[in-house]
Amino acid sequence: MKKERKLYKIGHITKTLGITPRTVRYYDQMGLLPHVKRSEGGVRLFDDEDIVILRNIRKLQKEDDLPLDVIKVKLFGEKGAAKLNKKAVVTDSTASLPSKLSDIPFLKTIPIQIKVGGETTQDSSKTESKMWAQVRKEGAEPIIEAVSEADFISTYTGLQKKGLTEIYSVHLSPEFSKTAQNARTAALKVKDIVKVTVIDTKSMGAGLGLLVQLLVEGINEQYSTEEMDLLVQKNSAMVADIITTSDLKFYMNDPKNETNPAKQMIMNTITEWQPVLSIKQDKGMIEVVDCCRNRSEAVTKILEHFEEEVECRGGYLKKVAITHGHLCKDTKALAAHFEEHHPTVPITFHQNSAVLSTYVGPESISVSFI
Repeated sequence: MKKERKLYKIGHITKTLGITPRTVRYYDQMGLLPHVKRSEGGVRLFDDEDIVILRNIRKLQKEDDLPLDVIKVKLFGEKGAAKLNKKAVVTDSTASLPSKLSDIPFLKTIPIQIKVGGETTQDSSKTESKMWAQVRKEGAEPIIEAVSEADFISTYTGLQKKGLTEIYSVHLSPEFSKTAQNARTAALKVKDIVKVTVIDTKSMGAGLGLLVQLLVEGINEQYSTEEMDLLVQKNSAMVADIITTSDLKFYMNDPKNETNPAKQMIMNTITEWQPVLSIKQDKGMIEVVDCCRNRSEAVTKILEHFEEEVECRGGYLKKVAITHGHLCKDTKALAAHFEEHHPTVPITFHQNSAVLSTYVGPESISVSFI
């Protein structure tokens, strides 16, 4: 069944609202349609938020008789106000971020803790292989400890003391961790001293990392609060992740496994099938979208689902991130595809953090995009 289109061309907008393409383009040129998306070919693509904005513009023009420059301030804030409201971004360690962002003073990454046996370590890509070695050695399941409410309060108040007045806190889906829930509780407790907007990306790993990058770019561009809020609304629902993993095979090869030979043979046969997964945007949950015979076929399916999703977006593609587990670094086929078919789109490569690896396995590859 063909997926519903997520972004619209200008013809759909003009038909829906009864205005001319020239009017829509003029509003865009005037800065009244912030963050309008474009396909790789440069075609304007509109979303539901744009339709709401256009309706508000028309209403303010007709009912309040306001000029466009006044409407712009009313909808998106006073120019230069961003200098008064200093913004920051907080995220958790599952966000796969480029190393170039590590020194940004207004970006804070809080590490999630992970426990194996009696040992607790901080989550990072550097601790992933060590964690799995410990799992195999001790036969213990990794236990993830969400970022605590107290840690969030400490982080938020620490940023406030540095003069930052607005914080965007971006975290993995509540379906995977209580981190976002604890962030919301902490945000309520500090609301009298600093404004905190907690964002549930309904994603994890590089998916939420891509949204963090957009927020960082917005702060560097000195977006107003209204523009930043619109940036979140227009892009959080665009985050997508497609994953393949064979982590069951990893567990079956555990030397401590005492499964009888007949059952071992059956399970080995089952784990030869490689699932292709995605994270459901409406719920932030992992679902199986395909099942393949081997990794090569799974990678091909990932690319098929990816291109289908891009088509539903009218060709819109802003950023791509490829993430892999420490036992699966063969991302050449994916890289070659993007280099050939999407050469102008920025792409980054990351290794899974330890926590992320517990959800998708050490033999996983994922493509996240926005």
